[in-house]
Amino acid sequence: MKPHVLLIGLDTTLFTGEKRGDFLKRLEQYSKHVKRIDAIMYTPNRNYEPVRHGKITVYPTNSASRLTFVADVLRCSKLFMRDSKPTLIVTQDPFLTGYAGLLLKRKYGVPLSVNIYSSIFNSSYYKKEQWYNPLLHSLAVYVVKRADGIRVECKTEADVLVKLGISRKRIAIAPVPVQLQKFVSAKPLPQYRGLAVILAAGRLSSEKDFATLIRAAKIVEQRGAKARFLLIGGGSQEKKLKELAKQLRLSNFTFVGRVAHDQIHSYFKSASMYVLSSIYEGVPLVSVEASAAGLPVISTAIRDAPDVMIHGKTGIIVPIGDAKAMAHAIIRLLSDPAEARAMGLRGQKFVKQRYNPKKNLADLMLHWRKVSA
Repeated sequence: MKPHVLLIGLDTTLFTGEKRGDFLKRLEQYSKHVKRIDAIMYTPNRNYEPVRHGKITVYPTNSASRLTFVADVLRCSKLFMRDSKPTLIVTQDPFLTGYAGLLLKRKYGVPLSVNIYSSIFNSSYYKKEQWYNPLLHSLAVYVVKRADGIRVECKTEADVLVKLGISRKRIAIAPVPVQLQKFVSAKPLPQYRGLAVILAAGRLSSEKDFATLIRAAKIVEQRGAKARFLLIGGGSQEKKLKELAKQLRLSNFTFVGRVAHDQIHSYFKSASMYVLSSIYEGVPLVSVEASAAGLPVISTAIRDAPDVMIHGKTGIIVPIGDAKAMAHAIIRLLSDPAEARAMGLRGQKFVKQRYNPKKNLADLMLHWRKVSA
């Protein structure tokens, strides 16, 4: 029987009109395989109205602050719980959305599945990053141990949960479906034709450690290598990172800013390689996208890097926070374009096999049906 799913998350794009991510497209994919989808999404209090799209209805919380989010989810759920109770609750993370889902599970007796997209468990950096992160970590452990199902993106993350005492039977490995063909077939941007472009993209936040990438770019510049670094994204660290680039007097580094999701494929196709500088991540899907575009990937040694690339074959893994090693890897690929292209082609073949979107979607739907049964 097809499940009726209640999603709880933090994606505001349906209400703000921002052209980032593909939230609605993913919901449309999911809706083809379920009875219906109700979603409750965090929004600031701006009197947003529910958005209806086919079998999908998305409710805004219109929260006074994030501190009221859980209570607002419970309030919003009353709009449909009694008349059309879902058969499965799915939360975006094991933190506040997960806790809200757990409260609804207890109140209405609906099974709960929790998504985990980041390697927060046993990450010492995560606990130190913000004063409240140890509290969130404890909350996450509390939630996942009481969830009926947990969805992760790779075997490495599943193994970590098993070490927490969670039965492997409750864990499903189902990466977020990535529309790889868009990155395979995208057209490059004419302004970068003939240039050696080193691309990075993501939220400009501390765990992404773009400061190390900027320092690596300076070393590349000092060594006389001809390349143009492009950094796509915005966030809390933007001012700090721009100040660092200015202090280093970088002439080869461009802050592109945010790029609409339907345009980002062309940036990948315009690049010569992709660099991931993070201190921690879940499965770095941006590396999957880069490989799909035929790019060799230089990645820091985050825990899940081996799940998306093969060191020395599809890219190069360097130590976390090591600007010299990152710069050396970049210069190595710049100086050997034939090997860089070969790495990119091997990476493209690798991710097409491992991250087939149809299989990933089928695995997720199987998990939802199993948990909701």
